[in-house]
Amino acid sequence: RIHKREPHLIKLEKEAVVYGRIHTSGVHVPVPRVLLLDTSKTLIPYNYILINKVKGTDLDELWEKLSMKKRKEISFHLGTTIAELHKIRFRHFGGIVAPEKRYPSWDAYINEKLHEFLKNHRSYGDVPAHLLTGIERLYKKTRPLLKMVKQPVLLHGDLHRENIKIHHDRISGIFDFEWAFAGHNEYDFKNIMPQSKKEKLLQEEILAGYQSVHPLLRGFRERIKLYVIINCLDFLEANYLHWGNYKHYRKKYLMNIEKELE
Repeated sequence: RIHKREPHLIKLEKEAVVYGRIHTSGVHVPVPRVLLLDTSKTLIPYNYILINKVKGTDLDELWEKLSMKKRKEISFHLGTTIAELHKIRFRHFGGIVAPEKRYPSWDAYINEKLHEFLKNHRSYGDVPAHLLTGIERLYKKTRPLLKMVKQPVLLHGDLHRENIKIHHDRISGIFDFEWAFAGHNEYDFKNIMPQSKKEKLLQEEILAGYQSVHPLLRGFRERIKLYVIINCLDFLEANYLHWGNYKHYRKKYLMNIEKELE
């Protein structure tokens, strides 16, 4: 992998640390091994990482070809795999490698992240004011449930089907930990649990698999609404700043926010 985009961010160095941590932790999460990390920029003008090839096909490529039975089995397995990942614990919230910022509590992390997004989107003018107000109300309502969170764990940070490989109907690889950080275990469900998702049954299969290994804290359904919204604000900012401010992306994520605020 070659780090061309956003070279100011620490990505491949973090991935190397995370892959190493997973392999030495003893958890059952299939990730590649790092063969080489080069940040010297002497061979090419970018940081790059070499990892071993993992057998399998991207889940995103396979998904439409799978039967519902296979989708349910893989969804359940994904839940158990995420729960295994969350067995890796940290003593702080936030960044994993220097100079990433660390936080004394989960509430402090969410408070700063959310209000930075709200401030930015007021400046961009891409999110209607009534939605921003609704998000602030939801945050105030949910904040006591954020303060219940005490244990930071390793989060993938970007769980999508294209970051998962399947071999013989089983998960053979989890990739792209460039957005990994230490946080609340439920935050890894922000891409999985939007209410706008059509496959509600498969969401429940993932949760069932997860809870077969790790119980969820009281207030999950309330907190996940806020986590999904923060994720949407993140994508809306990326669309505004980097993707060309496409209307269809904006419509999609604004609709998702509205669904969570209903």
